[in-house]
Amino acid sequence: VGELEAKVLPLAAVSKIVLVKEEEYELKEIWVADTTGEIKLTLWDSLISQVHVSKSYSFPNLATRGIQGDIILTTTPSTQVMEITALDVPDGDSEDPDDGAFSTTLRGLVSGVQIRARYRCPRCHGIQNGISANSITHRCSVCNLLQRSSVYRSTYGGTIVFKADQQDHSLTVTDCCLTTYLARYGVVYTPNDVETIEEHFLNRPELEVCINNDSLITSIIQPPSQNRGDQGEAGETAEDWEIVEAGEAAEAFNQDVQQGTLVDELATVV
Repeated sequence: VGELEAKVLPLAAVSKIVLVKEEEYELKEIWVADTTGEIKLTLWDSLISQVHVSKSYSFPNLATRGIQGDIILTTTPSTQVMEITALDVPDGDSEDPDDGAFSTTLRGLVSGVQIRARYRCPRCHGIQNGISANSITHRCSVCNLLQRSSVYRSTYGGTIVFKADQQDHSLTVTDCCLTTYLARYGVVYTPNDVETIEEHFLNRPELEVCINNDSLITSIIQPPSQNRGDQGEAGETAEDWEIVEAGEAAEAFNQDVQQGTLVDELATVV
């Protein structure tokens, strides 16, 4: 598919971790629509954080897949997302399950964490065994393409042991979730500096995480009481949390993108 201009619908988003050639990859299935109809689109890796609900985008160089008799679209290594003028398209009526429909919210603290950092090829998205800090160029171990070392992107993922309601939960955290959280709350770190990220989570007195049925963390936020001072947690309701999270997300949209770019620029220096 050469190019698709479509609006991202607010329903039926599903986050997953899949194995491709024995390596873990992050994907997110969303629904998009234009004036002719709606279709499911699979976003891979770094493209996930570039797409936001109810906004319209140009998606070039997509591919089609047939799954259980249904045709879906998927991004490819050459897909680059660009926001466009909002399309006049209704929000749709898809009845597929989404992360929100099958999610659980936990409030507690991090009792253990292991974060790993890896470099990915910008062409094939293949994970690299290692890139020498003193080397100007690096040959991708997957597609064999020789490129400047600075173009390889750092990605993060790992496991968080989250203690809530006197129970330990072993949860998976992805690059999209981590980098969104770190940018939103201004956590300063350098590429591959996983210890700073791990210590940040261990030092937080309380966090709230949203997880899906696969124990995959889809969002991490700091409780409002930590950001607004001690105002008493007993009077807070679920609606209060939703309003605060929505407000933070809207306020942090441009900041997320800019700081995400800053992280890439730091990786370029390395």
